[in-house]
Formats: sequence, structure tokens, C-alpha cells
Amino acid sequence: MNVSLTSTQERLLQKCDVLQAIFAFNYRYGEIRDKVDGLRQQILQLSTQQLDTLGTELLVDNNIAQACRLFGCQVSPTEILKWFNVAQRNPAEARAISKHDIDTLYFSNFAGGIPGWQTLTPHHLIAMDFTGEYSLPELRWHLPEAALYEDLCLAVNLAIETQSNGMIGDPIRSKTNGLYLRTGVLTAYYFVEAYLNGIAFDYYVAHPKDLSARQKDLLLEWNSENGQRQWCSFEKKIREYPKIILSKQHPVITVTSSENLKILLEEGKEFRDAIVHHSPRNDPATDKVMWWTKLRIHHLLKIADAAIGVVRELNTALGPNGTQLTWLIDRGSGGTFPKEVFL
Repeated sequence: MNVSLTSTQERLLQKCDVLQAIFAFNYRYGEIRDKVDGLRQQILQLSTQQLDTLGTELLVDNNIAQACRLFGCQVSPTEILKWFNVAQRNPAEARAISKHDIDTLYFSNFAGGIPGWQTLTPHHLIAMDFTGEYSLPELRWHLPEAALYEDLCLAVNLAIETQSNGMIGDPIRSKTNGLYLRTGVLTAYYFVEAYLNGIAFDYYVAHPKDLSARQKDLLLEWNSENGQRQWCSFEKKIREYPKIILSKQHPVITVTSSENLKILLEEGKEFRDAIVHHSPRNDPATDKVMWWTKLRIHHLLKIADAAIGVVRELNTALGPNGTQLTWLIDRGSGGTFPKEVFL
């Protein structure tokens, strides 16, 4: 802040920042940008007495109050100003907040009401804006599971593209292919786990009274007694999360009922564990060196297809407690994922 400004000017400029932050957060700063710019110029050019005579502070306060009512503001102007100041210092810093947190902690009427808002899941991540870069009707959002699915698709496509086809003499191409093979295997599991975490969170926020303390902890990977994180294994999530959501006593899918799950929890898991927990120790029961060295494109394709298949199976079983999978597209006839995946 310029040291030559009076305390009144500083206070009023900060209130303009609050007004900007509220509207920009809600993707509607373009509607009032000229008004706020005009107020800032007025504040900088006029004396305290002139500002008092014009009632500039009352005007800004009224605009803030109207914005708070319009958007259902649930946070204090001090907190909003803090966000704005951080955004100003770090303009390139990525920011995203879950739809659930926006609805319950920040603005109960995001953007003043927006078509399709209620169709988004609680765990959709909404990109935040404090400068007015974004505007309606476009809404910037992403799903972690969809992003990781795209990572898987890219890894598969690039693994196919960088195959050596029996040719030797290009070590960089060979090592690049190995990179994509291993990345694809890992991302297949990350994708499925992100899907599981998403449906678990959505069910938790929608049915808190229907869940026991143990179930809440399991869905959130939390230990409420110790007040700390308590991680849950991939296998346990696949087994327990659908049981909790559907109030079932037994797993919804098993390795005997689902070939896709069998692949992920048996052969696929051997490849994954050899990458994540590699050890050169000679152990006939878990020969990680063998699994590491024998990974090929047909193994990755099998794991990728199984990951997609498991998500589809679970989502069908979950019914209304599942999520929209319009973005989930199978590999094409040529073996690669089509461009539509990335659009």
C-alpha cells in the first residue's frame, strides 16, 4: 500500500478489494469491474472530506452487503480480504475448492444461482478466481478421478507409440517406453482409488446421520480417537466402501464375480507392488524383480481395461450413489484412447 494514502483511503481500497473478491469468487466480477475501478479512482483522487461528503464508504458497504445477500456469503470480510491479498501476491498459484466446501463454508448461493450447479457432485473441485479472469456461463471445474483417468489414457497411448517393435539401438526410446508402461500401471490404480475416495466423500456428506463413527472414519480415512489420518488400503476401499454405501453385509464385487477386479488384485497388483515397493531380495513368493522386468504393453492394456471395467461395475452397483461417467471412454479399435477423452 502506498505510504502517502490516508487511513480512510486505505480502508476504502481494502473494501473495494473485498467487493472484487466476492464477485470474482462467484465468477461475476465482469458485471461490476467498471464500478469498482471507478470507486478506486475516486478514492485515490479525492480527499477524506470529499469522500465523506459523497458517502463513498456507505456506497461500498452497501455493495458488499448486497453481494453477501446475493451469494449467501458465510465468511467474514476479513477472511475474504485475506484470500484476495494471497491471490494478488501469487497470481499463478492454482486454487480449487470442493463444491461441498463452497456450499457449506463459503457461499450458500454460489454465483447467485447457476444452472447445473446441483448436478455436480460434492467432491467436484471448482477453480477459484479473484481477479475476474473467469465468467459465467463457463464454470471451471475438474474431477480428480477424471484427471487421473486422462493420465492413464495418455500413458497407454504413449506406451503404444514408443514401442520398439523388436528394434534395438535406441536406448532413449526403450527407456521412455518403460516410463510410460510403469506410469500407466500406477495411474490405473490412482484412478480407481480417486473414484472410490470421491464416492465415499459424497456419501459421507449426504448421509452423516446414517453412519456410525467407525464408518465415518473409514470413508474419510480418519482416526477420530487420535485425531489423525488413518490410511485405508486400496483393497479395503474396494471391499468396504460399496458395502457401507449400499448397507450390504458382503462385498458388492469380488475376485470370483469380477474378472476386472481379479486382474487388479492379483496380476495387476504384482506389477504395481514391484514398482511401488520394489526390492531386489530373492523371494519366490513375491519375486518383484521378475514382475518389474517382464512388464509389457499387453500387461498395461489389460490393467487399464480392468481399471475402467471395475469403476463401471461399481458405479452400476451403486446406482444413485454413483457418479456420472460420461467422460469414461474405452480404448478404440486401434488400441489407443481416442482424442475425445481429452476434450
